[in-house]
Amino acid sequence: MATNETDILIDKLSETVFPYLTDLDYSNKMSTLDLQVALSEEYEINEYIADKLVSAWEYDRHKELVTKSKKISSPDAQRIKILQTFVKEVL
Repeated sequence: MATNETDILIDKLSETVFPYLTDLDYSNKMSTLDLQVALSEEYEINEYIADKLVSAWEYDRHKELVTKSKKISSPDAQRIKILQTFVKEVL
């Protein structure tokens, strides 16, 4: 995958912008479009870059939520293994 100037800019801005987007989303529960507009106004960036940053932030948040849900369901996975072992022994 080729890295271009836009990717480099998004990488640099993400460190500052992601916490801002998280705070903004938690306090206002904004739509994706509203987040893009707020971001472009706050950081004086064009809509294309704002869209790419919000998309990257949403992807990052999704990965974080999936990771958390796997940790939460870990005890359930252990219970399932115990039940499977029990069933195997009974049969």
